[in-house]
Amino acid sequence: MTLSSLLTALGITKHPVFWDALYPAAALEYAAQGCVYVSEAFLKALDAEYDAFGECRDVAFATAAKIRENENLMRFIVVLAHAFKDPKSVYADFASIELPPVPDGADPLPYELTAFYGLLSTVHAEARALRARGVPEDILRATVQGHAFSITVFRSRHDRLGYDTGRISWCLNFAPPSNALTIGRFTFAPSKFDYPVTVFERIDGSGAGAERYRVLMRGVKLHRTGLILGSPGCEDEDGAYDADFIETNTYYEGYPPRPTVPGKPASADNVRIRLKKSEWRVVLQKDDGYLVTHIPERWPFDHETILASYRRAREVYARCYPDLGIRALHCRTWLLAPQMQGFLKPDANLVRFQNDYILYPCVCNGKAVFSFLFLKPFESYDELPENTTLQREVKKIYLRGEVLYETAGFNFTE
Repeated sequence: MTLSSLLTALGITKHPVFWDALYPAAALEYAAQGCVYVSEAFLKALDAEYDAFGECRDVAFATAAKIRENENLMRFIVVLAHAFKDPKSVYADFASIELPPVPDGADPLPYELTAFYGLLSTVHAEARALRARGVPEDILRATVQGHAFSITVFRSRHDRLGYDTGRISWCLNFAPPSNALTIGRFTFAPSKFDYPVTVFERIDGSGAGAERYRVLMRGVKLHRTGLILGSPGCEDEDGAYDADFIETNTYYEGYPPRPTVPGKPASADNVRIRLKKSEWRVVLQKDDGYLVTHIPERWPFDHETILASYRRAREVYARCYPDLGIRALHCRTWLLAPQMQGFLKPDANLVRFQNDYILYPCVCNGKAVFSFLFLKPFESYDELPENTTLQREVKKIYLRGEVLYETAGFNFTE
């Protein structure tokens, strides 16, 4: 069977070009051993070693049994397994990935979960890589469990279990050669810094938070409000200014973020400041190593749990990945928008989370809440749910014709 005939049989109309080159090896694997990744023995081994499936255990085993009755789905999973060995190529042509459509009257799970089983093929290699680095076993298991957890994330959006290309995009964060780890409340992913800011620390280490650390914008154009030009409501160039950054032999100069104002978006100042090199040193700039902080859809969100996650992430990456040169934690999310401090109590978990970050404006479209807070399709803002205080108050923002701006920030809590 050719790749073209397999995809046609499954009703798939497009695929990434690089699949053509890997298909012969995938076909040979299937001819030699079938689709191992849906076998009961393979799944039991994963579950025994990593507690891989959690609350999705019954679904994972039952769906695999149904897939074993469909040769085309098994062949397709083997193709996916070979593709997922090369995450870089997957992301390069991600829009061309299409999962098999569900035939009329068929159980959707065997079709929708093909990518889930394809990604399970990466787990043993993922575990070997983490163990080679000395990553603690509890963190290894929590990281592996992210694959099955994504099935329940799908449920939060669609009121049923499933798995889509969005879940592929997320779970490839864990496939080798990635060094992403789920540590406590968060998933941390090492990367090279590329945001339009430079971060400084007092040489004597005095102070805390914004007193000890300073941020200067660089290489970006700012709206007169101090938001990034082109952000929602900030498209006009009247009064816009370039956040140019200057370094001399004796000082750094540029535009800093404004102090956080509850109820207002994070923004940059329109007055330049100068930092003396005798007093300040660079601690994070372009291409430095840092940890991207992802926030999976799980609770709790209490401050103690959050701080414990930060502490352990710093310890684990310093000990297991010293070569990555991690210099800071960083997060970009709607959850950092200080606009919400206008209606939340000062001791609310979300406010305490925000207060651990030095915030600054970032490029955004103001739509992130529709992927994480309001999960169901809607025709107008009037239809948005009001099940929580957060939903009610954020809905008011959009009904006023405003948006909740995604915000970025650095975390230097000890």
